[in-house]
Amino acid sequence: MELRTNLQRYEFILFAMFKKKITKVDLAKRLNVSYPTILSRLNNLGSLRISEAVELCEILDVSIIELITINNFKR
Repeated sequence: MELRTNLQRYEFILFAMFKKKITKVDLAKRLNVSYPTILSRLNNLGSLRISEAVELCEILDVSIIELITINNFKR
């Protein structure tokens, strides 16, 4: 279940990036991390610190609650 949830969160973030027209490079710059670091953290969202998750949500204009509870969403 955790892999599916992580994939759902990843897809949620990618869709939010698409809507805001933000690339992974842009996201890395705005979060003040390197491009390889953002790739690693997006592939394993559990590695995000809480402060990074909050900042990510602010950048993408999504709710942190939505990101955390993504496994409760039905497709």
